[in-house]
Amino acid sequence: MKCWKCGAELPEGQRFCGGCGAEQRTGQETPPPAGEENPGSMGQAGANREIVLKVFAAVCAMVYGGKALRGVFSVLANLVWILGDHYYFSILSVLRWILFAAVLALAGVWMCAVLLMTAFKRTEKNADPLLVSLGGGAAVILAERLLEAVFQIGSSYAFGQAIAAFALSLLGAVVTVGGVYAIRRFLLGEEPLAGKNAEDIRREFAEGFAELRSSSGTSARTDRNVREAQAAYEGGAVRMKTDRSLVAYILLSIITCGIYSYYFLYAMARDANVICSADGKKTGGLLAFILLSFITCGFYALYWYYALGNRLAENAPRYGMSFQENGTTVLLWYLVGALACGIGPFVAMHILIKNMNSLSVAYNMKHGF
Repeated sequence: MKCWKCGAELPEGQRFCGGCGAEQRTGQETPPPAGEENPGSMGQAGANREIVLKVFAAVCAMVYGGKALRGVFSVLANLVWILGDHYYFSILSVLRWILFAAVLALAGVWMCAVLLMTAFKRTEKNADPLLVSLGGGAAVILAERLLEAVFQIGSSYAFGQAIAAFALSLLGAVVTVGGVYAIRRFLLGEEPLAGKNAEDIRREFAEGFAELRSSSGTSARTDRNVREAQAAYEGGAVRMKTDRSLVAYILLSIITCGIYSYYFLYAMARDANVICSADGKKTGGLLAFILLSFITCGFYALYWYYALGNRLAENAPRYGMSFQENGTTVLLWYLVGALACGIGPFVAMHILIKNMNSLSVAYNMKHGF
């Protein structure tokens, strides 16, 4: 049988595609119209291209989440200013800035939420509504910035700052909305918004977000969930990657301006959750890594590396092996080894890569790959 979405060859009766992650239609269901197919995603290559959109959207979500937090703090600061009886400033002026900051905060939350849904909850029904929602949020931010500049026309210095803020917001909107569109159009081979009018988009809004609310998550599974679902539903296993390389990790991270490093961590967590599933634990995925690292100023990232190092070492005996390095070794290299000309984090990553490759080889041999 073939996957209805990407066309990859699948074993008869397989529920999820190992390439694009789509849940397969069964029984007498008809294949989707040509417009719903994704010709740009073929097998594992399609899954790899999908992760580019996931990482890009997640990073942009982190940026807009930071803007939302800054807006909240600005609102609180202005409220404290009013409560502090600073009468030499106009109360109406302060209230105006509170309103502006609140709008920015809400718009930032909106953008962050839409980007996260684009990264992790995008389906064929809600993809275009999400893109329109992204453009709407960006338009609100630009309108607020422009209105802010209008109020500052009387002050050349403040007006210049407001125009600079507008230009920066415009650049961010172009990069974010344009980036999502470009990835879908040129990398994934989709045709966003093509041939659709306002009524079509409105209908897709209703259908897509109704599906999102009612879905248990199977319709928008990530590759990690697909692997786990295959094992759960089919009693089978999937071949693990055994040739991860520190050199490739460094070079591709540089070439992709850091995007590949996020995909690398995503794949490590995904495979660790399959290889080490017998321990009943779970390694946090990419979304948790990005958001919690941002919230904790990087401390969660250190914990993530430490926990993964420990988990690999603890599961080695299940495959007849023993690792000398564990999470403590990895953490020490990250913290102390960073002082040695900055090579410590690379040594720590080398340890994780080496141990993951060893477990992957043992896992493949155990399951006959």
